Amino acid sequence: MDREKELRERKAGSSISRQEFYRRKLKRRRRIRRRKIIIGGSLLLFLLVLLYGILHSNLLQRLSGLDDRIIIVIDPGHGGDDPGANYGEVREKDINLEVALSLRDYLEKNKEYKVILTRKKDVTVELYDRSKLANDKEADIFISLHCNDLSGGEQADGIETYYTFDEEESMRLATCLQEKIISETGAKDRGIRTEDFAVIRETEMPAVLVEMGFLSDAQEKEKLLDAGYQEKIAKAIADGVTDYLNQV
Repeated sequence: MDREKELRERKAGSSISRQEFYRRKLKRRRRIRRRKIIIGGSLLLFLLVLLYGILHSNLLQRLSGLDDRIIIVIDPGHGGDDPGANYGEVREKDINLEVALSLRDYLEKNKEYKVILTRKKDVTVELYDRSKLANDKEADIFISLHCNDLSGGEQADGIETYYTFDEEESMRLATCLQEKIISETGAKDRGIRTEDFAVIRETEMPAVLVEMGFLSDAQEKEKLLDAGYQEKIAKAIADGVTDYLNQV
């Protein structure tokens, strides 16, 4: 009788062990299933966020070739090993860059513009690489910024804007920019002029070179070093660009 009881208890114990085994196995399956759901959900959320970012940025436009913004290349003259006009600690390349950065900020307020700088800091950029960049980017407008200089004791002041010979669109762009700069700054109007500067000659789009004033003139040099005056020039050029494009 005792032997039979012992066998029954063993069988009962064995039965409980099998139930526990399957219960644990079921729990493991549930944990794995939950883990897959969590991972799958996280991946789906990541993909949705990524898709949202793409749809709400210019990336999709660029990838699809549908980016129809107007491309404007700004060229801060000189830079790096080439200081431009140099009066001690006053270097043309620095003024050109400051105005270029301000001009970029003004232009980028218009979401229809895409602005590219030939340099964003004090680095050397070869002359022909500037126009090549604009051509490679298929720019719509090219603007090179410089400060003027006269040596030998000659005196001059004022602002002038250059374009290449017989380039009607460049002439119209130069006219729009010159008028706005003179109106904004009150500087002497030295007019628009033609010159065979390589940086505007080699471009394949309307291109101008703005001489923002003479560093050789003491009063104008002080103005060009003033951040407020630089802002005036930058804003005027941005407004001139808009005027030009409204006429196209």
